[in-house]
Amino acid sequence: MEFMVSLQKQEFLKNLRNSMVFVVVLEAQHLRERIHMVKLKENVRNLLDDSAERLALSARAYHRVIKIARTIADLDNSEEINSNHILEAIQYRPKVA
Repeated sequence: MEFMVSLQKQEFLKNLRNSMVFVVVLEAQHLRERIHMVKLKENVRNLLDDSAERLALSARAYHRVIKIARTIADLDNSEEINSNHILEAIQYRPKVA
């Protein structure tokens, strides 16, 4: 994965003058690949799905919870995202009045 990101960065630097849209596409592709690489255990996925349904999360908010949970897991020195990470990530969501 790091090798591919390195290649993408090199390509980006070559094409910097040509298109600012390329930046958005590169970032979106990188985020999409990272999200697909996150593997959640069945109980964690069920917790996230149930929470998303109860809170009526959009697809964007759903993925944001996963990204935040991944960061929390990293700070916790955990290789996997567990239920506590998901629950903490959900708590950081902005409150809608």
